Amino acid sequence: MAADLSASRRRRALACAVLSPLVLAAACSAAGHPARPAVPAGAAGPGAAGPAAAPALPATAPAGWPMTRGAYLGRYRLTTSSDHTFAASGLLTLFMRQIKKPKAMTVPSGVLSAFGPGQTTVLYLSNFQHAGSRAAAEVSTGNYGYPPSGEAWVMHFSQPGHVLTLAFSPVSGHPVTLTFVRYSADPHP
Repeated sequence: MAADLSASRRRRALACAVLSPLVLAAACSAAGHPARPAVPAGAAGPGAAGPAAAPALPATAPAGWPMTRGAYLGRYRLTTSSDHTFAASGLLTLFMRQIKKPKAMTVPSGVLSAFGPGQTTVLYLSNFQHAGSRAAAEVSTGNYGYPPSGEAWVMHFSQPGHVLTLAFSPVSGHPVTLTFVRYSADPHP
């Protein structure tokens, strides 16, 4: 009974951490971006408590990820998660999206659906950047236009096996390491 209560509290705290930026977005202007949260740096294997923190990417980091787009675009299935109350299973789709502001262009984007016990969380990845081999994307809840609620960091990418390990680092809360395997190079179902 105590373990169920603790898991329930953790789920509520995680949901609160993810949904709090939505409440703030409605009350505040979205003119600026909040300061970047602590970012995971080293790869954390399954069963690890979570990724370690590292310095953020510089504000002038180049757009996109360092690997070719064809190498990482597509549909992925979640294979491991460091927090099963957040994501016991999940899907990730990385694709190219057309935007009109600040100018018309096509940019890499993603949608992550995390299925935890009794809950589904949908996260939107945008503003892909890299500095050397370090790569990140801003994460929003609700849609791509909302202020960032965290970041997703590429911890590991294996092109031959199409294995992608991301660390989702919310603005508040603990980082979650998620490992995905690509099952289709076509991002469209």
